[in-house]
Amino acid sequence: MADMRAVVIDGNDNITLDSMPVPTPGPGEVLIKPGATGMCGTDLHLFSGHYAPGEYPLVPGHEFAGTIAGVGAGVTGLSEGDLVAAATAAMRSPDALKVQIP
Repeated sequence: MADMRAVVIDGNDNITLDSMPVPTPGPGEVLIKPGATGMCGTDLHLFSGHYAPGEYPLVPGHEFAGTIAGVGAGVTGLSEGDLVAAATAAMRSPDALKVQIP
């Protein structure tokens, strides 16, 4: 399985650039290869401890744009190579950009 790089907040006032496996999209999911993402105020609050995520380590960046890199079973209307953008709820899991977008 290929690896990807992701910025990770560890909960101890550290931000690192780590390697992790590229996730495989499950049924009803797509995998998005980020082309652009930003650190916004929510991410800074998560880093500083003002907001408590579900668990650390945490991959920030819930406002992003990119290209669909994989499509899970049952997905319609989206295909590999499509350009997409999303502004999701604040990340509360350690998964890199693993979000549900209707």
